[in-house]
Amino acid sequence: MTRHSVRPRPPRQGVATRCGAVRVGSRHGGSWPHRTAGQGGGRCVRSGEIVREHDGASPRALLVENSPYPVSLAELRKKPPRQEGLESAAGFPERRRVVGTPAQIHRCLLLGGLLLLFAGACGRPTLAGSVTIKGSDTMVVLTQKWAETYMALHPEAVIQVNGGGTGAGFAALQARATDLCNASRRIRAREKENCLRAFRKLPTEYPVALDGLHIYVHQANPLKQIDLETLAAIYTGAITNWSALGGPRAPITIYSRENSSGTYEFFKERVLLGRDFSVRAQTLQGTAQVLEAVARDPLGIGYGGAAYGQGARHLRVSRTADSEAIDPSEATVTSGIYPVSRFLYCYVNPDLDRGDVAGYLRWIRSREGQAIVRDLGYYPLPPEIRTD
Repeated sequence: MTRHSVRPRPPRQGVATRCGAVRVGSRHGGSWPHRTAGQGGGRCVRSGEIVREHDGASPRALLVENSPYPVSLAELRKKPPRQEGLESAAGFPERRRVVGTPAQIHRCLLLGGLLLLFAGACGRPTLAGSVTIKGSDTMVVLTQKWAETYMALHPEAVIQVNGGGTGAGFAALQARATDLCNASRRIRAREKENCLRAFRKLPTEYPVALDGLHIYVHQANPLKQIDLETLAAIYTGAITNWSALGGPRAPITIYSRENSSGTYEFFKERVLLGRDFSVRAQTLQGTAQVLEAVARDPLGIGYGGAAYGQGARHLRVSRTADSEAIDPSEATVTSGIYPVSRFLYCYVNPDLDRGDVAGYLRWIRSREGQAIVRDLGYYPLPPEIRTD
């Protein structure tokens, strides 16, 4: 008699899909779910455990990998009782019937659609009474005082103020990371384009104060005035020694702002006429740092906002060498006679210009808000553009 050798079939195996449910491969390559039970000494199979056939038990059983307990295959094939709120054997939630008339279902769907539409129209979600402001370092002192006073008048409001520079403020506005952008210069064309891409509208521009850019020197410096052409020659590197201005034979130390600053860009545009700063210019983060450096350095020169004048002395400024040198004051800055006067601005996404954001913007341009501008050394808006 011829004996035929029979190759033993490798044990089937599967993966537990959840606690108590095992998926085992069939003879035809398919699969079906099985369930373990606590009967016969077995245990609950955890999700993801590998199971394989165990030939040492009768009836044939499955052995959970890394476990000494065989599980009856017949027990696995038992269909578990269906319970409300539990997952199915395959790991999916149980289906539930939707109860209601067609009219009720239609009303629910319509209401849900309207809520989604309203949420999309509102833009970035904001907490009621919360206003975030970011941007110009020149305006930080003024904005903090505005915020403190406004919150004292409106206890439900919360206003957060951050600096970082005008450029950083516009970047945050475009990213919907701030409600208001403080700017010590007007918005650029590329920033308008970015806002149009971000929220499909141009931001609303609000002039909120005036500022006269001061030119600072050390208290011991004998220079009293300077014209724009000479100032530009110093900052572009054409003039490097104080002797060219009637001072001591000593090099001029140039202090400037970082290039993300609106004050830096305003100075470059108005004074340097777009030319580059000298490579000798020492860049500092804020106007306060520029002023501190000039106050310590008898050979230094710097520029900054009007409200940071303590510790150094400002120069009178003329447009040309032959014209009258003007001292910065409320009258000369408001009228535009002072050569380096400018507006300070707040920009806002029109979709957010409501509630406390709109209330804050109205208040800072009112008589009360503009009184704080004057108290801190900035210059108030002309009466015709206030909100009185």
